[in-house]
Amino acid sequence: IPQVQELVEVLHRRTGGHPLLLSATVDDLLRRSKPENADLIAMAKVTPASVRQFIERRFELLSGEDQGILAAASVAGDSFSIAAVAAATAMREDRIEARCALWAREGQFLAADGATTWPDGTLSSRYRFRHALYPEVVYAGISPERRAQLHQCVGNRLEAAYGKSVAVVAAELAMHFDQGRDSNRALSHLLQAARNVLERSAYSE
Repeated sequence: IPQVQELVEVLHRRTGGHPLLLSATVDDLLRRSKPENADLIAMAKVTPASVRQFIERRFELLSGEDQGILAAASVAGDSFSIAAVAAATAMREDRIEARCALWAREGQFLAADGATTWPDGTLSSRYRFRHALYPEVVYAGISPERRAQLHQCVGNRLEAAYGKSVAVVAAELAMHFDQGRDSNRALSHLLQAARNVLERSAYSE
């Protein structure tokens, strides 16, 4: 059944198959899905209070430095480069890399996601969150002012790294500068992103 398959995919993407998170999410879904016409897909995308509190407690137990790394990572994206996180935290890349590599080896928070080379020659490891719930909760806990600063830092670094090839990441830059409250640069990159999709004949996008 297509809807059931989509529901399974949404649940797996959001929980990463984590038994505790999956169980809590399904229990919450069952409690709230009483009407026969309930939109289960939309409901599955809502983070249960118990799961949010569980993640918040885990985050609060981390050191300030580790909290800073994961907060910056939640801004940089579900899959992010160490270089982007370094730009947002002003921490040394090797220190961030060491923490992320340890978490990935221990199966906590992150998983290795290869490497990337930016046009300016920067070679950086990539990591991704093991499930979508963690960055979602962490991101929501960042103050609006700090969140805007982090987006601005990541956007500045990406813009500098891509230089004349900046059109390649126009949509990503538009998002960062929009969230970073830099409307002029956000609009400039958004227009380029629109040109990119029109060139692919992706009119609805």
